[in-house]
Amino acid sequence: MQIDMDLVREILLKVEAAPPTENLITLTDEFQGFSKMAKISEHLYVLGEGQAGFLEIKEGYRKNGRIIYHAERLTWSGHQFLADIKSESRWKIVKKKIEEIGGASLPVWQQIAAQMGAGLIENALK
Repeated sequence: MQIDMDLVREILLKVEAAPPTENLITLTDEFQGFSKMAKISEHLYVLGEGQAGFLEIKEGYRKNGRIIYHAERLTWSGHQFLADIKSESRWKIVKKKIEEIGGASLPVWQQIAAQMGAGLIENALK
């Protein structure tokens, strides 16, 4: 499976916006252009504590032999990364930078997004 960074961002945004009593499975119909529950569930697993560490996830139920995961909440790392990519304009710039270098791993995405945020703060303090 390829990681879809637009879906990663969409998941983080949805989890942050969800009331504390809901989980992501109830929100799957709201994803723009991401209709496959298996794809969303796989991304949840990858974004969980044992992988990227952006989400606290729980194993849900099995559907057609696949485990469906759901998100409970963002972790501190998830909040930090989302803060750096939440702005649509900043997200577009980060994506453009990644395209210019021909793709990148998640830590590179995080580094570029964080550097952009730091640059904005530095400029604001001048």
